Amino acid sequence: EQDSITIMMVAFNDYNCEDTAYVTIPLLKESIWFPNAFTPNRDENSLFQIKGIGITSLSVDIFDRRGILINHFDGIDGSWDGTYATGGDCPMGGYVYVATYTTVLNPNNPETHRGAITLIR
Repeated sequence: EQDSITIMMVAFNDYNCEDTAYVTIPLLKESIWFPNAFTPNRDENSLFQIKGIGITSLSVDIFDRRGILINHFDGIDGSWDGTYATGGDCPMGGYVYVATYTTVLNPNNPETHRGAITLIR
């Protein structure tokens, strides 16, 4: 629950002099949230976007129910607005995504998460 830890070091010398030093070390954390629905152009929930703490890279493929790739985005700030990569609005319904990402705690071992997203118009 803490974002950092503070370490205190106290040193004494032969003349009974004391010195104190503090150092604050940020703790590495990761937490990833995969939404399950979004509403393009309807409210503040208008983008499918994976949010998290500690994500260092992200690549997402979006598929329709037949397994056809319809869109893709890269980057931790990337998102899908409910349109086809070629243009035009995707119909309301269910879609599947595959997200590949790395985190601060495991930067050399990409992880994959598969999930479903509902597009509501």
